[in-house]
Amino acid sequence: MMSSKTKRARSALSSEGAFNRHKFISKDAADRYRKLVVKSSTKPERGLAPCEVHQPQLFQNIMQRGWSDFVKQPEPAVLSIVREFYANMVEGSSRSFVRGRQVSFDYGTINRYYHLPNFERDEYDIYASEHVDVHQIIRELCQPGAEWLLPMAHTSSVTKERAILLYAIATKRSVDVGKVIQKSLCNIRKSGMTGGLGHSSLITALCRNEGVVWNEKEELVDPKPIMDKSFIMEIPGWSFEPMGAGHCDETAGTSHCNKTTDAGHNDEPSDQDEAEPIREVLHGDAVFDNSLGCTILSGDVIIRHLAGQLKPDYVVFLTDVLGVYDRPPTEPNAVLLREIAVGEDGRWSVIQPVLHNGNTEGLNIVFYFIP
Repeated sequence: MMSSKTKRARSALSSEGAFNRHKFISKDAADRYRKLVVKSSTKPERGLAPCEVHQPQLFQNIMQRGWSDFVKQPEPAVLSIVREFYANMVEGSSRSFVRGRQVSFDYGTINRYYHLPNFERDEYDIYASEHVDVHQIIRELCQPGAEWLLPMAHTSSVTKERAILLYAIATKRSVDVGKVIQKSLCNIRKSGMTGGLGHSSLITALCRNEGVVWNEKEELVDPKPIMDKSFIMEIPGWSFEPMGAGHCDETAGTSHCNKTTDAGHNDEPSDQDEAEPIREVLHGDAVFDNSLGCTILSGDVIIRHLAGQLKPDYVVFLTDVLGVYDRPPTEPNAVLLREIAVGEDGRWSVIQPVLHNGNTEGLNIVFYFIP
């Protein structure tokens, strides 16, 4: 007869190795789902429908590449399917398993779905593997009259890899879309899904093509609104792109910026500008600096330049924290600087330092800008 101690030991082992075999291919996959995947948000895709009249270069680029299906507005994604896909991705391969079905995401499968050609080695890959001239990339992407799809909310997200891809597209180099997406999916898996679950609509479509079944009650994730002409024109600040074509004469910290708008005119203040009660600056942009090379011109520097030209009574910063701190606000001893005075020589001093204690008093922050 088996002892109670042995029974308890076997029961514990059975419990430790238990997982839903209909959803997961292994206990590691189940643990990955529980610890990482369900805590990651989805990153919905969106379609692109440029206007042939108002965005002719972009429209022609898409048509010449045969990207019509690729840029269509995607179908809603099934959240549970996307999560199971990422949990069951086989490391070192281009396949996953979802509800008993193998789902491949190699570049050939992705290209077939979008009706795109395969390239043994596309020009984008060749260029990216060579010595990349970052200065040339910035000049191309910031040329007068360039068409911008969307302003970047966070300039830190303009990675070198993304800039090279945009450059390849803008300069009509061949791009193997399937290889780009396959690499992106693998990188999401390697990163532990810290940046979110991308390509959700594509994943759902690939699973459907392999016969994966789900019921109508499972949660759907809608794609973002399509980027058409009306959508682009309604973006706040669209008419005031910080650097439609940018160049800095000195360093990004102290430079005078010679900015040209999409129409090719210098963005010097006019009588109409001076009459405007409010002018928005939503973000900075990438520029080519004579001293620093390819760099980021921050929104703060743009505001300083505008303040010197427009002589505003007030400059107001809208942030997601209570104000300016003497260190990162997430640190426990961060001090909220409630009032700062800036002299004509650019020197500044703190008038009212208050230790942040979690209340809302810090919302009454005053900034003095003395031209």
